[in-house]
Amino acid sequence: MTAGRNQRLSPVLLQSSIGLLILTALILLAFSTLWLKNIRFGSRSYRATVLFSDAAGMLVGTRVDYRGVRVGQVVSVTPQPEGVAVEVEISPTDRLISSRAEIQARQSGLIGETSINIIPSEVVLPQEVNYKPLDKDCNPEVIICNGSILMGQDALDVNALIRAMNAYF
Repeated sequence: MTAGRNQRLSPVLLQSSIGLLILTALILLAFSTLWLKNIRFGSRSYRATVLFSDAAGMLVGTRVDYRGVRVGQVVSVTPQPEGVAVEVEISPTDRLISSRAEIQARQSGLIGETSINIIPSEVVLPQEVNYKPLDKDCNPEVIICNGSILMGQDALDVNALIRAMNAYF
């Protein structure tokens, strides 16, 4: 045995190693892209549009909470003459949310991060309805269905409070 012998990889092994490294990098890039875009295979969701008079800093990706638990995110924010249409994506599809629920935009923290909170006014049990949000016979008067249009309550605006306090004093 020679201790300092120069060992070289065969050209086939070297090319295979480089090819495997490139393939691994591409797979990692694809999974990272899917993860960053929040794309999930096998999980279904439904969408609804919530109308607000002011976007209050909402962006694509803003979280949507139901009873304080994240159930979705904002997928688009579209300005309109009367206000702002915010399209939200909710998952899973078996989550039944009453169409009479309060939908509030909330700002929290020092920087005023905005989120949408859904506060149920009544509970809809699966035994009470025989449809789900994606069904064609879904009743938007009872639960939030795919494509429902709802009215939201605007966030409390800290700047408006400061202006009101200045006008008062």
